[in-house]
Amino acid sequence: VFICFAAEDRYEIVEPIVYHLKNYGIPVWYDRYTLLMGDNRVQKNLYDGAQTCKYAIIIVSKNTQLSKCAMEEISIVRENNKEHKVTVFPILYDISPDNLTGELIWIKKLIFKECNKNSGTYEICNHIACKITDDILSNVQSILTTGMNSFESAQSTMMTSLNSSLNVVVESRKELSGQEDEDTESDDSDDDLTVDLL
Repeated sequence: VFICFAAEDRYEIVEPIVYHLKNYGIPVWYDRYTLLMGDNRVQKNLYDGAQTCKYAIIIVSKNTQLSKCAMEEISIVRENNKEHKVTVFPILYDISPDNLTGELIWIKKLIFKECNKNSGTYEICNHIACKITDDILSNVQSILTTGMNSFESAQSTMMTSLNSSLNVVVESRKELSGQEDEDTESDDSDDDLTVDLL
């Protein structure tokens, strides 16, 4: 989970969110954990962080539009969101949705959460954890379904091949024993010999 924010909001809202998400075991791309002095900011922050993330938290406050770095990150996340490459969790911090203008107005189209200094971030982190968990479970279900379909297809192919092989053996036995015409009198005819493994 990548977090876009203005530096002025770090201690009041960002740190508590990072704390809660880490307690859930959710990996967080957070500049304080990832960037080191001397790193290439564009490569590490914009590409390795904002460009490649599957989930992004955008914290919008009165400071956001004044932060060049935050606006660069938000621009990248927005483009990826348009292409369905990232799920965005917008958080409006001490700001009304009516105050979203310009490059941030698109956020109003998403489901967002509002918070302030008194509301805390725990409930917001619960929502984020639920969405990520739901996505993981959906992926697991898809993998299991695909695996089961592949298994059933392989089983069907194997049964068809086995039945075909058995019919060849039966026909060979008939030819060797010279009893092709006598089989119709017997109730134990091998003509319809099939195997059902289930």
